[in-house]
Amino acid sequence: MKFSADRLPVNSSGPFIHIVRIDVAPEHDEAFNRWYVDVHLPAILGCPGWLTGARYIAIDDGPRYAAVYTIAGDWAYETPEFLAVKGFMEFEAHVSNFMRLRLAPI
Repeated sequence: MKFSADRLPVNSSGPFIHIVRIDVAPEHDEAFNRWYVDVHLPAILGCPGWLTGARYIAIDDGPRYAAVYTIAGDWAYETPEFLAVKGFMEFEAHVSNFMRLRLAPI
């Protein structure tokens, strides 16, 4: 995954914001949230270039869960460490309404 050069503001060198929003089948909420906090978030933050991460729950429309990360650059998507832990693993079949938003500083 690469940032589209024509979409980046001039002189934007990061850090960048990476937001993922999803819904999870209600019967898997508890297990998914436990996995995300105990396994997935620490694994992502252990990857080179993944600087911060936090989870949120929507109070308006749209997918229920959000994860907001700060990343050092688009190279963070290509590390072997990230490639090994990205995705929703055993919860993949229970995740819907996936949305990703990547933001660059102005």
